Amino acid sequence: MQIRCTRTAIGIVLAAVVVAAVATPAAAQGPPKDQLAVTAGTSTGTNGPKVPITPGNSPNQFRYEYCLAPESSFSDTYPIQFVLTNNNSQAGQSVSVNFTQAGSPQLSATAPALSFPFSITDNAVAVNESITVSSSGGLVAGEYNLNVHLTATPASGVQLTRNTLHINIVVSSDDCTTPIKCFLTSSDFDPLRDCNGDPVFDSTGGTFVLVRGGRGQTTIVATNPGQIYYNLLWRNPGGADSVTISLSATNLAPKGAQAVHAKTFDSNDVDFDDLSNLTASQFIDVNDTGMPCGTDASGGCTILVGEGETLWVTWHLEYSGIGSGIPNGATNVCPGNVTISATGSLTGSLNPFIGNCTATATGYLNK
Repeated sequence: MQIRCTRTAIGIVLAAVVVAAVATPAAAQGPPKDQLAVTAGTSTGTNGPKVPITPGNSPNQFRYEYCLAPESSFSDTYPIQFVLTNNNSQAGQSVSVNFTQAGSPQLSATAPALSFPFSITDNAVAVNESITVSSSGGLVAGEYNLNVHLTATPASGVQLTRNTLHINIVVSSDDCTTPIKCFLTSSDFDPLRDCNGDPVFDSTGGTFVLVRGGRGQTTIVATNPGQIYYNLLWRNPGGADSVTISLSATNLAPKGAQAVHAKTFDSNDVDFDDLSNLTASQFIDVNDTGMPCGTDASGGCTILVGEGETLWVTWHLEYSGIGSGIPNGATNVCPGNVTISATGSLTGSLNPFIGNCTATATGYLNK
C-alpha cells in the first residue's frame, strides 16, 4: 500500500556557532586553536532509524529527511557526539556547550544542554548528547521547521571541524514509497549475490567475501568482488528539474579521483521497473560518458533531469578494511555479519526532497 503525503515539510537545523575573537592586524592568523568535532549519528526514535546525509552543495551539513502522512505525529531522537582535541599545545583546556531552539510552534526539542550547558575538555574523549524532536500532536498540511543552535564558549580558542551541522526533515507531497532504487554490483556490473548464488537487484540481500592473506592469517587483503559499485536510479515523474546528488558510505571508501558519475536516459531506454533488464553496456556508458562528480560528490554534483527521464548514478567503491585485521566477530558462513552500505540522496530545485536510497550487503570470511 502506498501512502501519499500532502505537501508538508519538517526541517530541523542544528547549527554549530563559534564566535571568533577579532584579530589585530599584527596577529591576523592567530595562534592554533583546539578543534571541536561535531558528528550526528543515526536517529533512534519513533520515526527512525534515519541516517544523516551530507548534501553535495552543503558539505558542512548533516541532514535527516522524512515523509509523513497527514495527521501523523512526529518524534525522533538524534545522537550528537562532541570531541574536543588539543591543537594549541595547552592541554587541559575546556569549553562550555549549550543549545537553543526556535521554529514552528508545533515542534519542540528536548535535550539536557537546552537547559544546562555541558563542559568538554580537550583530551579527545567523546562526549555524547542527544536531541529529541517531537510534535505536539498530528501534523496537518503545511511546512514545519525547528532550528537548534549550539554555542561553544569561550570561542576564541576553538575551531569547529564543521562550521554548520544542518539537520533537515522534509515531508513532501510525493509518495512515501520513494521512486528511487539502488543496488550494489561488481565493476563488471555483476550484482552481488545472495547465499543461493542468485543475483540481487534490490537494496538488501547481497553478500561478498573477505579474503585473508593465507591460512591462519589475520589480515584482510582483498574482497570478492574486488571492487563494488553503488548504483542509484530515479525516474523523474514531473517537470525538468536540476537535481543535486549527495552520497555517504559505511565501511566503504571511494575508488579513484572520479569515482562518481551521473547520466540521464530516455526512460524508454532504461527499464526502471525491472532492474534485472539493465545491461552492462548501459552501466559502462554511465561510467564512460556520464558527468564526473569527484570522489564522493561532496564538491557539488547537480544534473538536469528532464521530464520522464531516468537518472543513473554510479559510485566506485572498495571495502575500507583492506589491509586491516579481521573484524571482530566475523564469520566464515554466508551471509556473514560484516556490513557495508552506501546511501544516495536527491534534492531538486523544484522538489526540495526527492528521496534517498541505502544499499547494504554483508561480508563473510573465505574458508
